[in-house]
Amino acid sequence: SGEALCSLAASHPDADFVGVDWFRGGLAAAMQGLDEAGAAANARLVRADAATLLRDGLEARRALDEVLVFFPDPWRGSEGRRIVRPEVVQSLSPLMQ
Repeated sequence: SGEALCSLAASHPDADFVGVDWFRGGLAAAMQGLDEAGAAANARLVRADAATLLRDGLEARRALDEVLVFFPDPWRGSEGRRIVRPEVVQSLSPLMQ
């Protein structure tokens, strides 16, 4: 639902935030929350698989200061869907400041 993103974006208006979710419902709730918090100016939402986005969708090197993971194993046991696994963490390295 983007509660953490909304709170972070509202309390840090000088920083930029990106929320990633595959499900439209989660993105819609986050959009509404950002609007209600007055934080839509410094937050962006992306409908994507986070692992794929990290691997293939971000071209800028050293683009990220911090990565927060709120649901690391949403599929309960499907190892290929877990965000915290060696190849995903490795793909973060060139993106971090």
